[in-house]
Parts: sequence; C-alpha cells; structure tokens
Amino acid sequence: AFRIILTEIIEHLTIESVTPECFYAVITLVKTYLTEGTVCDEILSRLPACGYTAFLTFRDMIDKSIRRARSARAAAARRKEKKTATARKNDTGQDRPFQPDTWPPQSAEEPGPMVRDLQEIFFGRKVPPATW
Repeated sequence: AFRIILTEIIEHLTIESVTPECFYAVITLVKTYLTEGTVCDEILSRLPACGYTAFLTFRDMIDKSIRRARSARAAAARRKEKKTATARKNDTGQDRPFQPDTWPPQSAEEPGPMVRDLQEIFFGRKVPPATW
C-alpha cells in the first residue's frame, strides 16, 4: 500500500505540474505520515497551498492503509501468540514426536500383521518358511 499511495501521489503532483519544492515537501510529508501516523508541524508549515490540497486529497486513502496495516500487524501478533501458547500435539497424544524405534522388533519367524496379511493374499493360508 505504501508504494501504491506514493505512486498515485507522484502521478497527481506531476499532472498538476507543481514546483520541485512543493513536490519534495508533499513526498516528505506523506512518507512521515505513513511511517509515524502523525503529521509533523514543521513539515506542514513549509508545505505550499497546492501541496496541502494534494495531501488532503489522499489523506483518506493514507488513513485507511494505516488502519489496515495496524490491524494486520495486530492479527499477526495474535496468531503468533496463539501459536506459541498452545503446544501442538502429535498423533500419539504426547508432547514429544513419535519415535519409531520404540516399536518392538519383528523377526522373520513372527511377522507383523501387515506382513501376515500380505502373505495370506499372495500365498494363501499356507505361509512358506522364511529362507534367507
């Protein structure tokens, strides 16, 4: 939004063909207003009349972008706080990640249920002895 607003203000000022001093004063005022959210009295006092009217033209757009940026930052902070506040649990229901080495070791004599199912599918009820 910062870049879009500055681009539109620059286009507006070049169409009106303002003086370089007015151009610089308006751009400086808009930059400080966008970053700080307040109008500096010193810059405002040096602003020519044509620059002040240009600033007033875009002030609503600038205020909306400032509000949107503030609410977006606040929402991001809330999401970050919520993410850190609630610890994510894994499928095992424990705080630590699942560790496959905790499974009981399987041997060729007593295969696991998945291997037994596959052996029944391929070899029928008779399972050939393991020969390796």
